Amino acid sequence: MRDSSRIGKVLTLTVVLVVMLVGASIVAYFGLVELPAYLQPPPNTIQAPLIYPNAQHVAVTPATLTQLGYQTVSFETSDSRAQVRKFYSDNLMAEGWWGESDTGGPDLLRLNWCDQPTCREMYGIDVHINNSSSIEGQPQVTQVIIYLSVRPYAR
Repeated sequence: MRDSSRIGKVLTLTVVLVVMLVGASIVAYFGLVELPAYLQPPPNTIQAPLIYPNAQHVAVTPATLTQLGYQTVSFETSDSRAQVRKFYSDNLMAEGWWGESDTGGPDLLRLNWCDQPTCREMYGIDVHINNSSSIEGQPQVTQVIIYLSVRPYAR
């Protein structure tokens, strides 16, 4: 009888330890892997526009909303649409913007950012990239307009 009581205690202790280890592993995972993603600050591009390196004739329209640093940015460049799109896609996504949409084709890059986990406001950035009609003897010019927006968001 004494041995079965001891075996029962050992089994109970073993089960408790396994449950504690599993629980600690779950807490550690969310604390070390998931939680930092929720604590990411807003991208810098919400307050200061990301200006293309070869941009010319840059115009920045100030924002009317306090949480945005600007409303639109427009510029021209002699670089191709593909180069401009790749620059903005790579840099904005590296900063935490997500949801690249190809619904606008090569002329539109549409990305979003939302603070996690609450996501009370959804930020959007649309990069419109167009080639102007070339004048004979003049190089092709790529025109870019960037729109920044914010709207309430509820899941």
